[in-house]
Amino acid sequence: MTKLALAGRALNILEPTKDAPSEPEEDKPMPIRSLETFRGRGPRKPHGDGDDPFTIADLDNDEEKDTKHRRLEGNPPKAFDSNQAQTIRFLTQFKRFMLMNRKADITKDPIAKCCYFLALFEGSKVEGWCKRQYAWLDKVEANPHILPHGMTAWDALEQDFQHSFINYVVHEKAHDDLRKLKMSRGNIDQYIADFEFLAQRAGIGVNDPTAIRLFSEGMPFSLAKSCIKLEQPKSFKQWAKAAQAQQRNYILIQGLKRSKDRSSTAKTPLAQNTTCNPFFWRRGGGQQQQNPRP
Repeated sequence: MTKLALAGRALNILEPTKDAPSEPEEDKPMPIRSLETFRGRGPRKPHGDGDDPFTIADLDNDEEKDTKHRRLEGNPPKAFDSNQAQTIRFLTQFKRFMLMNRKADITKDPIAKCCYFLALFEGSKVEGWCKRQYAWLDKVEANPHILPHGMTAWDALEQDFQHSFINYVVHEKAHDDLRKLKMSRGNIDQYIADFEFLAQRAGIGVNDPTAIRLFSEGMPFSLAKSCIKLEQPKSFKQWAKAAQAQQRNYILIQGLKRSKDRSSTAKTPLAQNTTCNPFFWRRGGGQQQQNPRP
């Protein structure tokens, strides 16, 4: 082989052949690593773009939180041991605790609310009553139609609890006090508060027709008449609101009347008596007295 051929062959080995230019490779996306990746939840793809990474889709987190189970918070009432003197107090504390946790799952489910209520009972004196209620709740779960019309499982259980454990001596006394209760000194707010308290102790709903009749009879007749004539109330709340409004109007009218009477009395001069007294014989003189002429 000639030297020229050997030199050309060497050049071919040292210089690779020039092929057609290949397309540049695209950069592979870097894996997203965050705390969620390390916790085993996998990477979460961000919403939006680099300029605005937050979009409406990020609001899904709030919706996910709302769907989570909500637990009870705070301190529940102390256990009930059939002490009739504590019946109303225990029931009031339980209702307050449920209102504080009104968004909890137990509060929204009447049967679960009943079960939690029964779990607060302790002692042999209430064991039999609790067993009967649990058996009744099983029947309600299987057939909700056995519930009284317009009542939930909790409404029926609360009613049975009051009938079973309220002290009937206090109960009857509250009935008697409710019938005797009258509005005094024009204090309508105190009358409403006393009526609601006695109605609760007597186990009577304030919207019961008997309670509304007693409430109207305890007010002055003129006030009750104004409420019926001007407001036409139906429920206890409407009656209370109408009575407060009419009593407030009455106080304003009386204040204006007294102010007008005082102003008219101050402006009117006293008339001087220039005539003789027609009842002159009461003076003891026996004759009519006349003013002497100048």
